[in-house]
Amino acid sequence: MNKLSLGITLIELLISIGIFSISMMLVMPSLNNFTAKNRISTNVTTLARAIQMARQSAVIFNKVTTLCRSNDHQHCQGKWQEGMILFIDHNQDHIFNGDDIFLTKFEKFPDEDTIYWRAFQNKQYLQMSPLGY
Repeated sequence: MNKLSLGITLIELLISIGIFSISMMLVMPSLNNFTAKNRISTNVTTLARAIQMARQSAVIFNKVTTLCRSNDHQHCQGKWQEGMILFIDHNQDHIFNGDDIFLTKFEKFPDEDTIYWRAFQNKQYLQMSPLGY
């Protein structure tokens, strides 16, 4: 008699689950580290892109542009990780008002991320001249 076995035993199932669990315990720290590095890299790229866009806009429009932190995408306020706005700053007061022209907004970063902005006289904005400085 030749029986064809199509199932698995309980012991085989428990051993397979045990091996899988141990493998996942070894992989998870690396996966978390990879995810954090990827998220940070994305944030740095977004910030660099915002600065480059401010410079290019200033040169293209031949006007002073301002990049500032904005938690509501309408006013220069809040924290950098809560979002940013870029606008042509006609009166160069680094406040979005009057004849200023809104160019774009940058969305909020993940909650666990923080940006520390250090500037001369603690200025919480970046202005680019028409020459790109």
